[in-house]
Amino acid sequence: MYAVKEEIKLNERMVRFINGIHPDNAYSSEEYMEFFKGDIKERTARMDLHKLTAGGWLKKTGEGPLTRYSKTNKKLPDFAG
Repeated sequence: MYAVKEEIKLNERMVRFINGIHPDNAYSSEEYMEFFKGDIKERTARMDLHKLTAGGWLKKTGEGPLTRYSKTNKKLPDFAG
């Protein structure tokens, strides 16, 4: 069987993060939550970061508390959100 790649749907929050971060920096999940001034829960942050990584907009490095996410060169879709 062939695996069908599922389309990653970005929400407004994910697009704001990608557009608002510097490509040379790496961010933790805590910093992702701080970016939204604490308006999101840890689970939401983890799901968003997973989708952004799976879609190729973020690169994950490290494990556990040392996990960081950095911006890739992949462009956002025209109709993200």
